[in-house]
Amino acid sequence: MSEPDSSFDDLVVDPSILPGVWTNETRVRIGRHEFTIDFVRRVPDDPRRFLVARAVMSAAVAFDLRDQLDDAWRRYADWSMPKDVNDG
Repeated sequence: MSEPDSSFDDLVVDPSILPGVWTNETRVRIGRHEFTIDFVRRVPDDPRRFLVARAVMSAAVAFDLRDQLDDAWRRYADWSMPKDVNDG
């Protein structure tokens, strides 16, 4: 389950996208002025892949996304990994 995050409280969300989409593969392409991230769903026993979302962003936004993912990964690791016996 996701942790509550008040940083999203000020977002206006179209109800049709509120549930989000499940992705189990990503593809990143770069252009001269932008990054494109495709979010893909692979289904067992189906050779096709389904594009479920695409985000196109400037290099500055991609840089910010990288920083946010790094921070989220660190917090996830701290939260989900077993505590070392020596940690108290």
